[in-house]
Amino acid sequence: MADSPVFDWVAEALEEETSFSTIQARGTVRLVLKEAGISPFELTVAQLEVLIDRLFHAALVTRGVAPERAAGVCTALAEGLRARASRGDLEAHGESAHDVFARLGRRRR
Repeated sequence: MADSPVFDWVAEALEEETSFSTIQARGTVRLVLKEAGISPFELTVAQLEVLIDRLFHAALVTRGVAPERAAGVCTALAEGLRARASRGDLEAHGESAHDVFARLGRRRR
């Protein structure tokens, strides 16, 4: 199963905004998602908005980004996310596992 387009976008954006390598950026995003209990395969724009607002700053500081710089990175990520989402560039691909099982569960009733 491929990561969601939202996950791919935020990892690439984080790499561009910091000195992180691709592996470091993707790993940082995965750790934030794990802390929040969200799958990288199903990450949505709405979920990412909350994560940027609440968890990314601390995760960046923990990984050596200066607090002032981390705030700037979070602002850039939030602005970029809003711009991409408004253009429809981050539409999910296919159904999530949750959607499939919910649909299957409805058929049995």
